[in-house]
Amino acid sequence: MAKVAILGAGISGLTTAWYLKKKYPGIVLDIFEKREQAGGNIRSISLGGHITELGPRGIRPKGKGKYFLELVHELGLQEQLIKANKAARKRYLYMDGKLEKLPSGPLDLFGSRLLKGAWKTLRKEFLDKVPAAQSDDETVYEFVERRFGAYFAETLADPLFTGIYAGDIRKLSARAVIPHMIESEEKYGSVLKGFLAEPAEEAEVEGSFGDLEKTPLLSIRGGMQEICDRLAEELAPNLRLETAISSLDPLLASYDKVISTLPAYVLAGMVEEPLRTCLQSVEYAPIALVALNFNEKPASPEGFGYLVASGQEQPILGCIFNDQTFPELSVNKGASFTVMIGGSRMKDFFRYSKEDFLSIARETLAVHLKSSRFRVPDASFVQVWPQAIPQYNTGYMQILEAIKKETKKGKLVVSGNFISGIAVSDCIRHAKLVASQALLAESPELK
Repeated sequence: MAKVAILGAGISGLTTAWYLKKKYPGIVLDIFEKREQAGGNIRSISLGGHITELGPRGIRPKGKGKYFLELVHELGLQEQLIKANKAARKRYLYMDGKLEKLPSGPLDLFGSRLLKGAWKTLRKEFLDKVPAAQSDDETVYEFVERRFGAYFAETLADPLFTGIYAGDIRKLSARAVIPHMIESEEKYGSVLKGFLAEPAEEAEVEGSFGDLEKTPLLSIRGGMQEICDRLAEELAPNLRLETAISSLDPLLASYDKVISTLPAYVLAGMVEEPLRTCLQSVEYAPIALVALNFNEKPASPEGFGYLVASGQEQPILGCIFNDQTFPELSVNKGASFTVMIGGSRMKDFFRYSKEDFLSIARETLAVHLKSSRFRVPDASFVQVWPQAIPQYNTGYMQILEAIKKETKKGKLVVSGNFISGIAVSDCIRHAKLVASQALLAESPELK
């Protein structure tokens, strides 16, 4: 009977274990987690009458999001799903001292004050010959600027990718972050032509999820942590909480496979060269999430929240209007906001304390949303993630290839969000793949 060890009980580790047990019912499986609770960076707390997320706060159900829906149904949590409020379709950009509404669909491009002249830009991208890339590994900024112009890159791409990666689009690799756009250009000569010619990639899942697939954003009643709690409950006999692993050698000697879902910088301390250098090459951006909750609603626009472009030189990355996005997560009639601070743009991040981040959040919202009420929240919480999000910077595809080469034939399998993609759905998709791939099937007992 095959023996498998999984390092880390975040969403990647838990779902890998879940799918392994489904595929191989007789498998001997141990999940090692140094913390006292499973779930990794997916954490939900109750704060001032609101369920407040300290990590991911929702799932887009389209495309790869179907892997999340499939898992939710397998765990019997489908009745706990909640849809985002219609108001969440409205998103804003803080620019030149005020909030500007972002386009929520193609037609909005032509009426947006932010994107005057969008028609000419899109027409040029669609019809005209655009200069070829000067590098095989362009940055996101270089790619967007080349195809759509500097204004699009700085006004739309910069805050968008800041909101996802907390990164710098002048460093993020286009081939690693937006491979579908690269493929469209290579195949059709235009991003827009590729978008029109080929449907979005479908997830390989069982069943259909009806109207759930049409909503822009989903969460779980009780918070995103519910899915990790349910997985931990189902996998309780296999979980080894408060068990830190400092060396791989004993595990490699005792198990047929060792699957690491640890962050790259943690795993790097357990392996030899040249794999160690590969893992140490993965950079991470720090994030501070500041929750500000109020018993009565301060004045704020209707919508999901807003982002801030780096050129605005503001101290925050953006703000989420939690109670407007998922009203079911608020038991009172007040308001809940999450302010994001840090990312790769904040070079002096580590000199700030939690009290500093709280002060920054309060003062900045008071200015941005033009209300002194934000200076006096009824409840607040600061979560600092020193190494929050892996940065898929230029050269990242070579790093992944090197990791794959160094682990191709051994017992060690490397997974986690620096391999799979940073979204929760990416992690679930990759966990399912790892559980079914030849990397595991090479062991005769696993066939």
